[in-house]
Amino acid sequence: MIRALVLILGLLLGLTAAVTLAGRMSHLRMVFGDSLPTWTLSIADSAGVLSGHGQVNSADLRWHLARVDLQGPHWQVTLGGADWQVDTDARVGGLSMVFDGVNGLIPASQITDTARGMIAITAGELTLSLPGGALVSGQLQGRARDLELGDPVADGPVRDGPVTLVWADGMWRVN
Repeated sequence: MIRALVLILGLLLGLTAAVTLAGRMSHLRMVFGDSLPTWTLSIADSAGVLSGHGQVNSADLRWHLARVDLQGPHWQVTLGGADWQVDTDARVGGLSMVFDGVNGLIPASQITDTARGMIAITAGELTLSLPGGALVSGQLQGRARDLELGDPVADGPVRDGPVTLVWADGMWRVN
């Protein structure tokens, strides 16, 4: 009985290691087909757990495993375009993906479709639900240039200078 349990445990650990080290997005697409979340469509077939790339809102998304600690694996994630880039540390936290230490320069239109201007992010944290990828919570701090999040009447005047954005009630708000 104990030998069978050890054999089963060994097979499970081996399968987990194989998926982690050699598993690719193309393998997931072969197995699960159209049942994968729609946000995975822009992920390259060669992308894996350890590293990969894709597109999000016409921006290049890249990640690679940076370290493993008591909280689990941490990935270095970069999102960028032609003249902007944001970097962060990402980790899985239960049924969510947590992005800590967000920093870089980003167009406000990447935060919400109706926004304009630029934000130089100096600190931030975002939490996305898994597997759907919906934004659950977020806070970004930095300096804004010509920032307008949407309706100028609701948002007030265009902002320049220090800014804190907080995700609340399904939208970004200037705090």
